Amino acid sequence: MTNHLHHKQSYQTMKNKKSTIYLGLDVSKEKLDFSGTENNKIGHQTFKNTSKGIKALMSFLQPLSSTTQIILEPTGNYERNVVEALGNAQIAFSRVNAYQVRSFATGIGKLAKTDKLDALVLAKFGEHCQPKPTQRIDKAHEQLRALYDRREQLLNARTRESNRLETVLPTMKTHLKKSLFLLINSSKKLMRCLSNTFLLILRLKKKSIGFN
Repeated sequence: MTNHLHHKQSYQTMKNKKSTIYLGLDVSKEKLDFSGTENNKIGHQTFKNTSKGIKALMSFLQPLSSTTQIILEPTGNYERNVVEALGNAQIAFSRVNAYQVRSFATGIGKLAKTDKLDALVLAKFGEHCQPKPTQRIDKAHEQLRALYDRREQLLNARTRESNRLETVLPTMKTHLKKSLFLLINSSKKLMRCLSNTFLLILRLKKKSIGFN
């Protein structure tokens, strides 16, 4: 983390102005690329996408936790741990639409695509569009979303196997039928988990507003 003292001094200057500081966070499986813009003078930093790396990022952000807003894109759950850490640290963040960010990047002439540049584009997108902070979801809602995503995957797999069954060689039909049987059973079990999780959320919601 180069120029660490310089970045902290820039943070303190921006903090005194009480304005929102938009910072881009490009998330991948291995690392977190983090950048400000020319306006807030916070340069590019890289952290590992590990518990230790995320902890270092939170320490780096903590001096401006009340005025910082992190802009990031969904990345197939690679952002889950850092999003949870941001929520625990009470640092605002926005999950933004990747297509809108790409359109914005094209509009400002940032056509190249590197992790460092992506982080800068996300920060600029935040300054220009000022997206609302994403509401933090609780564990039950997070589980519900994960179960729903898995349900969609299983349904797509069932459709593909059913289509193959119509054209496959006779010697392969038995294998495909077994595969379909397993997918159907998995879907049924998943639907029970979805129903139970949904009922849990309803009970928690009733409890929070005073209904027994």
